[in-house]
Amino acid sequence: MRTYANELAQNYGNTGVRANVISPGAVWFPGGSWDQRKQENPKFYAAVERGIPLGRLGSGEEIARIIVFTASPAGLWLNATHIAADGGQVAAVD
Repeated sequence: MRTYANELAQNYGNTGVRANVISPGAVWFPGGSWDQRKQENPKFYAAVERGIPLGRLGSGEEIARIIVFTASPAGLWLNATHIAADGGQVAAVD
């Protein structure tokens, strides 16, 4: 998706089309897979939380805010961008 978004951004940016990728890390929401893991294996869930520099899983609302910002006038200069929305979970440099 990152490569595809970059190609879109490069080819259609001059027409006003912007293409960005948001890669969410572990996100908790009621009834989701992380909610099930938390109930079934709280030790594993706690270990995952400890492995995230912000100390917790993200929320759907936090991911939505990033999407809204990227699509809003405040994000107009973002094009061909990859945003890792993972609380620092993946220790890598883009």
